[in-house]
Amino acid sequence: MDYISYFGYGANANPNRIKEIIGHLPEKKIGGLIYNSKLAIQTLNQIPEPAKSILKTVWGKKFLAYTIIPGNGLVTGIFWQLTPEEFSKLKDWEEVGGWRKFVPVEVTLYDGTVKHAITDQISSLDQPLFGCVDSIIYQYNLNENQPRTAEQIVEDNDRIAQIESIRQEIKNIIQKKNYSL
Repeated sequence: MDYISYFGYGANANPNRIKEIIGHLPEKKIGGLIYNSKLAIQTLNQIPEPAKSILKTVWGKKFLAYTIIPGNGLVTGIFWQLTPEEFSKLKDWEEVGGWRKFVPVEVTLYDGTVKHAITDQISSLDQPLFGCVDSIIYQYNLNENQPRTAEQIVEDNDRIAQIESIRQEIKNIIQKKNYSL
């Protein structure tokens, strides 16, 4: 059978969410990450119409979404192998109102293998964003139960800057010692 490789991050890294979208758990999955990317948050007010109205009706005024953007970092998630039918359901879910699109990415799996996949992101990187969060350990679903505000999620920008600095130090040490990532 032919599969479509999809990198899910945020809520789409959660098996329960994928099951809700496609009706069951996919047979194949493994953890992975995307290099040279950051995880940004977009608030409902930053989402363009008509997607904004649709999402507000379904999720309410406090809707928040993640998107990947180019940057000096990495984003963790799940490398899913989806059938064309499963991917079609996911695509219908993600492309609501033309707000998001699918893009090719290179995923490094947790076993070190590098694979090509597609993932979703906002349709234009010119759309406004609230800010970035730690993209290694993060809250997968921003809209479960009592969602936190965007301010609460990214309020500690100093902590994020410190983490970025530590990551760069580790990268420098690895390069000096000729270790591989």
